[in-house]
Amino acid sequence: MVVYRLPKPMTGVRFPSLARASRRPAGKPNTRVRPVIRPGAPSDDGAIPLTRSRAMLKESDYVKIQVATPVANAAAMRKALGQASAGVQGKYKYCSGSWRAIGRFIPIYGAKPAIGETGKLEEVEEEVIQTICHKDKVAEVLTAIRSVHPYEEPPIDIMPRYEVE
Repeated sequence: MVVYRLPKPMTGVRFPSLARASRRPAGKPNTRVRPVIRPGAPSDDGAIPLTRSRAMLKESDYVKIQVATPVANAAAMRKALGQASAGVQGKYKYCSGSWRAIGRFIPIYGAKPAIGETGKLEEVEEEVIQTICHKDKVAEVLTAIRSVHPYEEPPIDIMPRYEVE
């Protein structure tokens, strides 16, 4: 177990952390907090036990795709995602998760909004759908999303994923 012992407060200084920071050159780590390695349970002398994880992360071959769509269009969106090979996880397919949200936007000059009017704030009850997708299939999945999404500019997020080795 690794136990970190916090430094004792400095006497006569109102803000000890500021006093320590002002003496430390920029970019140099705080050397006053030193690890003390001790076996067994934490002691009663003020030491704080921290666990050390040995798990290493590696970048996955999959990404997470998130798209918000009007609630009335959610089933069609999930179907399009599944047909484009998104949501394949092990021996399962069409895997996704979703939640309800309120989307807000103001279409500006030149926009052709599917919902709302140019220059006016619009609020739409949406379903945010998350799924995973192999990196090789991202272009297909984005094409499928855009083909069924009613918005001129679909809100799509693509996020990297990591796996534990």
